[in-house]
Amino acid sequence: LAEDNKTNQDIILGLLDTSGIKIDIANNGMLAVDKYKTNKDYELILMDIQMPEMSGLDATIKIRK
Repeated sequence: LAEDNKTNQDIILGLLDTSGIKIDIANNGMLAVDKYKTNKDYELILMDIQMPEMSGLDATIKIRK
């Protein structure tokens, strides 16, 4: 989960709590890219578009390369 807003993080974690999915949180796009570089086994990345340091759109472009 790439999301900088704590409230939104809590909502998403609450919705997925019983799913059994292991969730990593990145507080900005740059951290999301770094997490992906160290673990390419992610099956899904939920990406906020407006985040500090690097937007979700820029992070998505880097991850897709």
